[in-house]
Amino acid sequence: MTRTLAWMTALLCAAGGPETSAAARESEPCESTRAEDDGADEDQNLDDLDPFSVRLQQDPVFRSQLKAGVMVERGLMHLSERLRQGRDGGLPSVSGKDPIVAKMALTALAFMANGNTTEHSPFSIELRQCLRWLVSRVKEVPSRSSISPPPTVLYFFDARDNLSRMHGHGYATWALALSFGMAMGGDSNSRDRFEIKRVLAGAVRCIEQSQTESGGWGYEYERGTFHEGSMTVTQLQALRSARDAGIHVDEEVIDSAVRYLRDSKIREGPRQGAYRYKLGDLNTSFALTAAAVSSLNQTGVYDDSDIDDGMEYMRQSDPLMNAKNEKFPWYSRLYATQAYWQYRELEPFRRFYPILVERISNAADPRDGAFNDGSEYGSDYSTALGVIALSVPFGYLPSFQR
Repeated sequence: MTRTLAWMTALLCAAGGPETSAAARESEPCESTRAEDDGADEDQNLDDLDPFSVRLQQDPVFRSQLKAGVMVERGLMHLSERLRQGRDGGLPSVSGKDPIVAKMALTALAFMANGNTTEHSPFSIELRQCLRWLVSRVKEVPSRSSISPPPTVLYFFDARDNLSRMHGHGYATWALALSFGMAMGGDSNSRDRFEIKRVLAGAVRCIEQSQTESGGWGYEYERGTFHEGSMTVTQLQALRSARDAGIHVDEEVIDSAVRYLRDSKIREGPRQGAYRYKLGDLNTSFALTAAAVSSLNQTGVYDDSDIDDGMEYMRQSDPLMNAKNEKFPWYSRLYATQAYWQYRELEPFRRFYPILVERISNAADPRDGAFNDGSEYGSDYSTALGVIALSVPFGYLPSFQR
């Protein structure tokens, strides 16, 4: 009950104040919530209701946030239980494909996205467990620097994981950067915090030296010639958060990555605004476009034609808002929520979020709270991503603030 009450308080704060309510009252309820409105008592005098009840009736996004809060609480409790079942401090292995590095990083992000810190919060123990696991899963790789002595270069690695590669490395770096920037990991002089800073700095060096000449990244930490958009998004997000946390990051690396994403955009024709799988490639997708737009937002690009064109393409091709089949649904939801939430106009988010909540609700297991729709990476992966996506408008993480 204590956790539930804490969640409800946080949700009410995150949902916004009178100004947000006024804007919400002016907007049209989305299709997914109109059915709920039809059952309301049309003759009830709103003047007789308290402000909370009025907003509950008139604002579909507010209703969705409250519902999301309950789902998130149950999802985090599922992840907490799964961490207790693991043998080495991590999540239990699943048969087949198991990107454990990425899953542990996303689980840490899920706890932090809901206001948890390593001290005095409902899931402090679990968050510390995730961070310590990540810090213990690095190996030193050769430095390409000409500086003597060369800086330490660290790569996130687990023997049972041959899938995460630089995706997992980027998510792990992002998680450590956010925890360090938010003064987590214990007191400023604690061993945990010292280790997080040491590993974070080494992980950043790994990202910097693995960037290709194109400005993008590939799947491996050794610098090569292959590059693609989703990998570039992950590394760029990690670097921006590390820089914000006070870790030195080469500005030219970030600038080159931003140019890579901008150059990936289709600038004319029926797919104008879509972002390519990689430079020179014809393949595009909603998920990649959402990822590119959200990453550009986090580098400080907000009021820009590349953002506007990307958002227009997203509105037209969004599988949730247009009732189409989703490709890479959990990945897509993670970045789409960020892109809509951080756009200067809230109307796309107000349409998208209630539908997102309903879709994830349909995947929620009533027995243990996990979000499970048959993901090949297991329910821990989909639960962590679902929790993060639902939590974006709560605004606890700097990466998610408007």
